[in-house]
Amino acid sequence: MNYSDIPEKILLAAKKFPMRSAYEYNGSFVTYNELVKKAGGLAAYLCRNSSPVLIYGHKSPDFIIAVSACLIAGRSFVPCDISIPRERVKRIAALSGAGLVICTEKGLSGDMNVPEISVEELQKLYENKGISPVSEGDENAYIIFTSGSTGEPKGIPVRRESLQNFCGYAERFLKNDVHTGHALFSFDLSVADIFPVLTQGHTLIETDAPPEKDTGSFVCTPTFLRLCLLSEGFSRVNFPSLETILCCGEVLPCETARKCFEHFGDIRLINAYGPAECCCFVTAYEVTIDGLSGDIPIGDGNNACNVEVREGEIFISGISAARGYLDPSMQSDSFRDNGYYTGDMGEFREGKLYFMGRKNGFVKYSGFRVELSEIEGEILKINGISDCACVSLPDSFGQARCIKAYVVTNAPISAEEIKKYLALRLPRYMIPKVIEFVSSVPMTANGKLRI
Repeated sequence: MNYSDIPEKILLAAKKFPMRSAYEYNGSFVTYNELVKKAGGLAAYLCRNSSPVLIYGHKSPDFIIAVSACLIAGRSFVPCDISIPRERVKRIAALSGAGLVICTEKGLSGDMNVPEISVEELQKLYENKGISPVSEGDENAYIIFTSGSTGEPKGIPVRRESLQNFCGYAERFLKNDVHTGHALFSFDLSVADIFPVLTQGHTLIETDAPPEKDTGSFVCTPTFLRLCLLSEGFSRVNFPSLETILCCGEVLPCETARKCFEHFGDIRLINAYGPAECCCFVTAYEVTIDGLSGDIPIGDGNNACNVEVREGEIFISGISAARGYLDPSMQSDSFRDNGYYTGDMGEFREGKLYFMGRKNGFVKYSGFRVELSEIEGEILKINGISDCACVSLPDSFGQARCIKAYVVTNAPISAEEIKKYLALRLPRYMIPKVIEFVSSVPMTANGKLRI
């Protein structure tokens, strides 16, 4: 396997379209010529070592340049958005074995216990004599962190060959010259925005809000799509070029799909599925207005790798599946039989794969996978709290609308104090919106948590 395949494709795109915008965000942009020049200069510096590189920032062009530089230099990158609390970033740096932190935004305090490249230093490194893509280096393209049941963030190393395979699969859905993305770069859904677009020489426009520019394709979670569709302006009249909307990360409700067709008519709506352990999405289904009755399938049999249902559970194997978590102690029995047992229940009907719910222990909230036990573990570290339990509360579509914590105290403490403590240690989406103080955690007769 040629591990330099992805950066070489980006380099080829720069030769074909040097002045084309490669990436845009909030008024800032970088052309393909600038992207490969700056990434090559930074890669010349990064080649001095082989350890993972933690990239800290939001969505500036510098973040994309740093990602490209890591791939050129053969070093895996660890994306960390500025919304992640500093203490958690520090923990992720330690758990990933990062030998360097690249700051594409200000905000870190210099206490990561590894060398840091500041925003100012980064600009100087761009001026190095650049290098072309190399094939040597780490077999992993990136390490993404998700919520962990042990109270620690769970690192997932994703191999370069998995990423290359994903790009080949995703390109059949994302063929448009200009693409809109929304996901945070520390969220694995962003992989679908960045790599299939740049390797084809297309333009990626990132946003934090509903799209304003008319582009050919758009990737988001079903929850965010539902938010966009609340505006009558998100329709064919204002977005005449929009051909494809790809949803992933959560269940796509029929009502959301139906409203999407009402707004756009002949839109190509893709319902995709895949866990972070398997390089973004591995299967997908093109939704039609005629098929909106009951559950919407998540796959049609044309997959990125092998997707099966074993004893009711979705099992993924082959080139897309990770080989395990970064910390072997977190493996449990999910990685076995040369593949990954997702914890998601599914079934095939007439060749189509349907999602049938999740096993206990984690929930999907705003597209993110959340281990409720990790939140509980952090709450129990607070002085004055003797017990707690977390649940997700569903909305009318059956999706998690918020996380609620039942808390038992043995000393005075307020809900705001609990949230303030958690804000220093957990991402915003993991902080319970509702905290209820109880004398004991409410349980049913069979020992389950009573909502």
